[in-house]
Amino acid sequence: APQDSSPRAVALADNDPQTEFLNHTLQGIDGGEGPRWGLLDFVQHFYRGGGVMKTLREIRHLREIAEHAASSDGVTDFLRDLISEARAQGGSGPIAKSEIKGISFREVSFAHGGSNVRLEFSGVAR
Repeated sequence: APQDSSPRAVALADNDPQTEFLNHTLQGIDGGEGPRWGLLDFVQHFYRGGGVMKTLREIRHLREIAEHAASSDGVTDFLRDLISEARAQGGSGPIAKSEIKGISFREVSFAHGGSNVRLEFSGVAR
């Protein structure tokens, strides 16, 4: 699966001039099959879809939704808090955090509106 491991958050501690980086990877996210849905596709599905649910992968919005969520203010705040918690624990060792954040996905497509997203991190601070 395509992976993106570029740095997404940088935190500067008030009491230490050292810069800390936190990297994350989007895993298992492919583009899906077929054309990407536009607004007209959502309208047609509303009237003719028979109530059948569609996944973000099926409508080819999964990668955009994941990338938008990863770059949102809510996720940036989550990552900064994670760095602060790691620093409070001495700067190294295992760390885990889970939180639900509200994120607007209207920039990806008006049809998505806003959603709650569960953010989870489990790893090691070094």
